[in-house]
Amino acid sequence: MNKPSAAFAGETLIRTPGKFEGCETYVPYFWDLGLNGEADVDDGTIFRFRVSKEDKLKFPSLKNRKWVALIETDQGFVCEI
Repeated sequence: MNKPSAAFAGETLIRTPGKFEGCETYVPYFWDLGLNGEADVDDGTIFRFRVSKEDKLKFPSLKNRKWVALIETDQGFVCEI
């Protein structure tokens, strides 16, 4: 998978154009997990992931989060809900 990146080290939002533009940097990581059948909950529309301690170490912006929920819009963009 081609990993989008933030424009500057330490940024948490993806600035490169594409399906993850404007998303937090953890969104492509979780989206890839969901596409590989690793979502904690997959209702066919929304991927939901329980945020682990390892996830919080990898993505500090998740430190106060318990869940991440992602959808793909009709236009092909991935959004966190």
